[in-house]
Amino acid sequence: MLDVGFKNFIDKDRIILIMPPNSSKAKRIIKEALLSRKLINCTNGRKAGSLLVLNTYHLILSPLKSSSINKKLETIKEQTLDSKTMI
Repeated sequence: MLDVGFKNFIDKDRIILIMPPNSSKAKRIIKEALLSRKLINCTNGRKAGSLLVLNTYHLILSPLKSSSINKKLETIKEQTLDSKTMI
């Protein structure tokens, strides 16, 4: 599980893409997801730092920057690899 900000967790295996939310393409995708009710806003009123696209075609707005989320994903992968080698 990955914390995407303010104690909101998602399954790390569902993430397809992490991108900044301020590009024109991201803004268009966010608008479409809002209309189709597939946007999950985890910012708690803060500025969005990243946009996560899931394999269920849901979008998650996170207050964390994409670099922070990538670092968290790397540490989770390292921890799972370490636990598998210990067995």
